[in-house]
Amino acid sequence: MGRPWMLSTSIDLASLPPVLASQIEDVIAKYNEGEDQFATWQRILDYGTDAEIEAHTKRDLYKNAPIVPVSTYDGEDYPGNDRVSLVVPYRFSDHPRRFVAQRGSKLIRYARHSWGKDTLSPNGWLVRVFERIVRMDKRTLTSRDEITAYVIKVTQRISARHRTVTAAFYAGCKPDFNHGDDTHLVLMRGRWVRLKPEEYKNVEMMQKVIRKAQKLEDRLALLKQARKERADGNA
Repeated sequence: MGRPWMLSTSIDLASLPPVLASQIEDVIAKYNEGEDQFATWQRILDYGTDAEIEAHTKRDLYKNAPIVPVSTYDGEDYPGNDRVSLVVPYRFSDHPRRFVAQRGSKLIRYARHSWGKDTLSPNGWLVRVFERIVRMDKRTLTSRDEITAYVIKVTQRISARHRTVTAAFYAGCKPDFNHGDDTHLVLMRGRWVRLKPEEYKNVEMMQKVIRKAQKLEDRLALLKQARKERADGNA
């Protein structure tokens, strides 16, 4: 005999302590609610139109999420299909009329780098985006305050373009300053490097020289511009 469609109990809840009876009622209600949702999915996938299936699938996805019928790909299960393309409940992951995430879409990238099983959280992929931006910037920063300010600026710029970013994204991008040893974490041309105290001292000294040179260059440029404007005014 198969599992009953709706969970019920023959226990006399009135004979139990009120707190325990309430907990049992909550478990039963949640189970039945889940079964109702699966029954709805089954009915729509079996008998609904493509438009109805798409609309039902999109209810819990991102706005205008690019999804297509699995038949678009001739039913082919491309690598990572069970995670990458899954946008229906897992028990329907083999249904021939299910919709899947469109190849190359943002959903695919979210799922491929997700830190959770069968989820579409953007956090994992966005940490990859953060790492790529840092590498491409090729900045050299040695001050902890400079590095922290830079990381905050980049992460805020990324999160502004993606929904449902959580604290896990920011934690994944946070520099590990306290590594448990005497090394110093720095950025060297976009690469995270740990320097021993003497190495850090030499690099920081060179950075101070570069900063002074840059400030001097800026001051000379401003002075040159001021002189030009004054000369133009006297012409």
